[in-house]
Amino acid sequence: MTDIEKLLRGEGREVDRLEGFKESFKKGFIEGFKEGLREGKEMVAIAALKEGISPELVAEITGIPIDKIKKMASAHLPQ
Repeated sequence: MTDIEKLLRGEGREVDRLEGFKESFKKGFIEGFKEGLREGKEMVAIAALKEGISPELVAEITGIPIDKIKKMASAHLPQ
């Protein structure tokens, strides 16, 4: 095998690694973005509950299931 062939084969592996890194980064970015949106919705829900907005309306507005909103209310509001 010539030096050029060795170089080309090495570059191929490097390209594969870069493609793998790119795909992993993309997947991680998307997951992180989704997690941030979820956390943001939960923060808005808690703030709305603290302002006295009904759990049903908070669930409707945020898209968070009512059972989760009720758990959030019991965890963050005085009983």
